[in-house]
Amino acid sequence: MTKQGFYISILAGEDVASQMSHKTRFKYTIETFSEPVQLLRSVEEKPCNLLIIEVNHPEFNGFDVKKQAKKIVSSANLIFVSKKRDLATVSSCQRHGADYLFFTPLDRDKFFDAISILSRRRQYWMDLMKEIKE
Repeated sequence: MTKQGFYISILAGEDVASQMSHKTRFKYTIETFSEPVQLLRSVEEKPCNLLIIEVNHPEFNGFDVKKQAKKIVSSANLIFVSKKRDLATVSSCQRHGADYLFFTPLDRDKFFDAISILSRRRQYWMDLMKEIKE
């Protein structure tokens, strides 16, 4: 798998999604959704390596969406994004298996570094499996 094969699905409100708009820094395929049903339909139809979900959105429960999405793409990495900055949110995100949690406004450098780390980690395992098969 190359970086071009790293697929990211984002579920967030427009105000949060706009903070993740520096797509040109990466050669990843990124899709952004504003409704859970759109994200779930997409991950059923296409590969997804990374789910980025806003957890405290007023129109959906990010943790419930994560549970549904992980039933479809159990191996996808997970980043939660939250406007709410408190210990309960941190604890909940950790319990739900998040690889990372970012608060808004996003620290873009740290956010994109996290995506890069997850992509490289996935690439490492794909390369290792390919090597073992040969």
